[in-house]
Amino acid sequence: MKHSVSPEQGPDILRPATSASANRAISLPRFAIFSLIVAANLAPIHAEDVPEPTKPEAEETAGEIGKSPAAAEPASGETVETVETVEKQKGATGNAILPPSEGEAMKEGFGDEGFGDEGFGDEGFGEEGFGAEEFGEESFGGGELPPDTDIFAEFEPEEEDEKESKTIYANAAEAHISFLDLLESEKRFPSASACAACHPDHFREWSVSAHAYAQVSPVFNAMQATLFKATSGTNGDFCIRCHTQVGMQREEPILTSNFNRHPASLEGITCVVCHRIDKNYGKVSGRTSVVTGDVFDPVYGPKGNAILKEILENDTTLKTEEEGTGQRKIHNDAKKFDPIATSGFCGTCHDVNLLNGFRLEEAFTQFKNSPANADGETCQDCHMGKVPGAKVADGEANYHTGPAARIGGDLWATDPEDDGYGKATPSRKRTNHMFAGPDYSIIHPGIFPHSKNIRDQLWDMQNQELKPNGDVVVKERASLRHVIHFKWEDGWGDVNSDFEKRVAKNPKIGEALPWPWNDLKYRTDFRSSLNQQFRLLNEINTQRYQVLRRGYQLGEFKVTRNDHKALEFQVEVRNGTDGHGVPTGFDAERLVFLNVAVKDRYGRKVFESGDRDPNGDVRDLHSVFVHHNADKTHSFLASSDWKAKAQLPLLAEDKKWKVDNQLFSLQSKFIVRNRFGGEREQVLAVNYSVDPLPYIRPDTFPGILRARPGGARKHAVGLPPNGSRIADYKVPAKMLTGTGPYTVDIRFITQMIPVNLIPEISGVGFDYNLSPMEVAKRVVHGHRISPSTRDSDRRGGAQVLWEKTIRLDGERTSWNLHPTEKDIMAVPPGPFPYNPEFDAGQQQETAIIDIVEPPLPLDEQIDPNYNPDDFKEEDFGGEDFSEGEFGEENFGE
Repeated sequence: MKHSVSPEQGPDILRPATSASANRAISLPRFAIFSLIVAANLAPIHAEDVPEPTKPEAEETAGEIGKSPAAAEPASGETVETVETVEKQKGATGNAILPPSEGEAMKEGFGDEGFGDEGFGDEGFGEEGFGAEEFGEESFGGGELPPDTDIFAEFEPEEEDEKESKTIYANAAEAHISFLDLLESEKRFPSASACAACHPDHFREWSVSAHAYAQVSPVFNAMQATLFKATSGTNGDFCIRCHTQVGMQREEPILTSNFNRHPASLEGITCVVCHRIDKNYGKVSGRTSVVTGDVFDPVYGPKGNAILKEILENDTTLKTEEEGTGQRKIHNDAKKFDPIATSGFCGTCHDVNLLNGFRLEEAFTQFKNSPANADGETCQDCHMGKVPGAKVADGEANYHTGPAARIGGDLWATDPEDDGYGKATPSRKRTNHMFAGPDYSIIHPGIFPHSKNIRDQLWDMQNQELKPNGDVVVKERASLRHVIHFKWEDGWGDVNSDFEKRVAKNPKIGEALPWPWNDLKYRTDFRSSLNQQFRLLNEINTQRYQVLRRGYQLGEFKVTRNDHKALEFQVEVRNGTDGHGVPTGFDAERLVFLNVAVKDRYGRKVFESGDRDPNGDVRDLHSVFVHHNADKTHSFLASSDWKAKAQLPLLAEDKKWKVDNQLFSLQSKFIVRNRFGGEREQVLAVNYSVDPLPYIRPDTFPGILRARPGGARKHAVGLPPNGSRIADYKVPAKMLTGTGPYTVDIRFITQMIPVNLIPEISGVGFDYNLSPMEVAKRVVHGHRISPSTRDSDRRGGAQVLWEKTIRLDGERTSWNLHPTEKDIMAVPPGPFPYNPEFDAGQQQETAIIDIVEPPLPLDEQIDPNYNPDDFKEEDFGGEDFSEGEFGEENFGE
């Protein structure tokens, strides 16, 4: 049976149907064989993978104990031990609460957690709410009551002093502590959120950077878990030690969900990873050691402590030790560390070499051999200056100027006269910490960019229950697990959206949402916070666009033949930078290609290279549709219908998915050696063959003698600094219609990874409940930004850097496509719906706190003024509680 694929379905990650003979002739490697049906909630996490927690050290709070607050918080849908359950288990009458079991598996997804037991099942309206526990055997239990039993005695007030209400938390970490307090209590690796109190500009830029995305990336986590598995664990922490230095130094598990990591671990290359380094390690592939210490301990930077010393002498609100008299915590020293301002400091992580000689990333090596290095430029000059990807002036003029600190300032404050600006230090050279690059976020905007405001909001979202004795039990707090279920794209929390207007008319729709999003106040406040997230995501999208346009450029376009026998032309592709190759870094997973189409006078497409298969892959050797010689269907086949009307024969490539022999791509390839001779091109640099042992270990033969590692190598096809390459295209006579003049449409496209990588790493699952199909859609098309499910309505995925149309009039033969500086610095439309007036348009509602009132004494439940004639049939008829209220419209699809 053949798959039905429409263009709207996007990269469905399908395995095309093939004939029996094709199946006999082709044997897919095991990593390339995959299915559309992959469990959406498959995660690389198992309870047994998480080690038993150890007794907390003296500097750790009860909320840490080797886990993040998110890990300590019970997931929605878990059994939470409250007063009643503890009393049942222990027979106690006190208020002690047991912490949740450390080994309990967390429920994730839209199953029981969202709309199952917790929402409408036993927990909500069953045994716990109105069943045996309240009115069943425990209260009026089986068997006859003794004749002298007073059934109202339980509800009679005791003759004692009035009891003061207590708030009882589901676990110790939640008691009387804010989220920031918890982070600051980390005595070894302070969070970036702690730094934001004095450095809001640096924090804002960093929070949306590639450094901040390093560990939260679901693609990275799935890839490193796959490599760990494929190498029988011998890869160890080689990959993840760069992506979460804090997590590895905290000895967190290599394989675990990000939901289980400490918040500082989730921050990836966070502040302390650079500013708590006191040694010049050199090229060690990220194997460094962060100097441990609390927020009061010294930091390391390029300037020393002159400004800090002056501030400490004049500001009595600051304190440099726990026993200090000030209110705001601050590091007591800033030590001068010259290497942090050099390119060698970046090379510590940005040259990645395996111990078997395999060179995975060579950005620093490329830089060391570049014209930029010869001219005395540094990595910081281009990547931390005023203009993304370029040095525009000498010395400090190349950088922004501003205060190094705005103590107590808001993230977005720019006016020194504004109350939210904070107390600013003297203006000086200030580097940009946004580090725009080829990666972009595919996770929920409530999780990334990192936001202290959002984490504080989640901390304050408490699922409470008021007990009969007056105690308020905090059953759970909201966490990142709840964020992934917030459907902002469907209008949740936007009071002007169609969704919230429907909720206003029918509150049952809102009440059916999973906690905490069934609370209107929580929804609207959270959606307002997302508006600032959108602002940041649009800003990094602009900087990514500009830095990539500077690196990838078009040059000369030349027509070398244009007659009835053939159309031939060339497109020059240039590296516009002098600091390193493009792509660089993990260049074997960077998809950068030309999409070139030729149309005749009537707009009929006669030729195309760089088009995509139904999965979203280009037609190279890693396209499974090409691999299977699959039939084209639906719109892909219909695109050639015009040929029948023009009485032109269909070519093989019109009917089948054929390899694109004229594809221009700058993606490097992994070449893996087979044990008994020969090599093969693969998506991952791990041997598929069962013959070589899948272990990463030192080579027994000097690699320098053969100039290559023994097991795998990389076939680099990128452009060197200031380099260029010609893309040649030939349209043969059999494709031409003879109805010129022809036009050539050129699109230069960049995408952070190819779709074919996703099924290769999907076997271990993706974090945040993402399915392989959704990951692929976000990589190619971006996020859903509206209720529309069409891929064409998504935004924030692959970027078209340059788009040119050339009309071949038969006279002109060359065109100059070199961009100007104005072209390079163009601002693209923002992919996310940031609205500066959004907060003003929100209608603030009264907060709703989830408190269940205790039952009234039985003698108070009967109204003494009760009159049966006051309640007639029309008051409780079908009009108020008909199918329109609780029928399929509200709880159906």
